[in-house]
Amino acid sequence: MNMPPRDRTRLKNLLRNYRDHIITKYFNSMKHIPIDKIIETIDDAIQIISLNL
Repeated sequence: MNMPPRDRTRLKNLLRNYRDHIITKYFNSMKHIPIDKIIETIDDAIQIISLNL
């Protein structure tokens, strides 16, 4: 993805800022999955997205 550095930084910050909201949404829809597993998965996804920007 060819994106200006400023846009990449903004997107990374948005992902970090909305992390808790994303975790809450997933937890509410998948209560059968332990919360620590959901947090780990979301954090891994944010890390992968951030590294690939």
